[in-house]
Amino acid sequence: MKCVYLYLYTAFIKHTVFNNNETIHHRPESDVL
Repeated sequence: MKCVYLYLYTAFIKHTVFNNNETIHHRPESDVL
């Protein structure tokens, strides 16, 4: 069961990191500042 939780955890982290990178890249610089 631990393997399943680890897989879901890593997938969740990758998903959130990917979404954060997408929002940062698509954001205008004025919003970041």
